[in-house]
Amino acid sequence: LFIFTALLAATQNSFASIHAFKTPQTSLKVFHDKKVVALDDKLWILLEFELKPGWHIYWSNPGQSGLPTQVKWKSAHPSTMHSFPPKIINQESIIQYGYQNKANFLLEIPVEKGWSENIDFELSWAVCEELCIPENTKIQLTV
Repeated sequence: LFIFTALLAATQNSFASIHAFKTPQTSLKVFHDKKVVALDDKLWILLEFELKPGWHIYWSNPGQSGLPTQVKWKSAHPSTMHSFPPKIINQESIIQYGYQNKANFLLEIPVEKGWSENIDFELSWAVCEELCIPENTKIQLTV
């Protein structure tokens, strides 16, 4: 938790907006670290979700039901997704792990030999109130 908070605070002011996605339930903004990346460095991508009151999305482990928030890479970029610890969402005795109102995820992408400046991935999640709606967006950027 401390590491994620420190990363988010330290990098949030140095991020540039690259993508926005909006539905009646979800507002997603995607940012990337504005610094120039070099070999053996890391590129950071911030995924900032704002949800309609009463709605939630899931953590990487959604619990007994639900769909995880996940990245499907179109380009060959290994990454690690960091997030705050989720809250327990208890709906009709079903335990789920996720976020209500707001959620932030950080993608950590190592810059390695053969790394491409073209980043291409699809982000998918389920946004839920009483029923869940699967949502996704494609994100492309050049750094």
